[in-house]
Amino acid sequence: MHMPAPYRLYYVMTWSLRPGKMADIMAWYQQGMGLWPRMPGVKSVRGFVPQFSLAQEDLRAEVWMELEDYGVMDTWDRLDGPIRQEWLDLVEASRGVVTPGPARLMGDMSGSVPHEAGGEL
Repeated sequence: MHMPAPYRLYYVMTWSLRPGKMADIMAWYQQGMGLWPRMPGVKSVRGFVPQFSLAQEDLRAEVWMELEDYGVMDTWDRLDGPIRQEWLDLVEASRGVVTPGPARLMGDMSGSVPHEAGGEL
């Protein structure tokens, strides 16, 4: 049993978008938006892209998945059945349209600051 995080917790995935592939990218993104919100422990999903070239990389997209708690990621490691196949299909659909970048965990500043930085977890 997982305990909810006492603050908002996000798993952030990033991708570089391949030039000239926007129609395929949008089809892949819609496929992802059909899956990501149904993943175990996901509370919400939002997709973001830089605006007005105000980013280090103009062609980077991010998807922020709000999670119930850190244990959700362990649950994902054990995905089985149709949802696992949907995940594999999404990975396959990403080839040639996006390049995966780094992923990260983000939490609200208030409540999730590490002890070393003067906060409490």
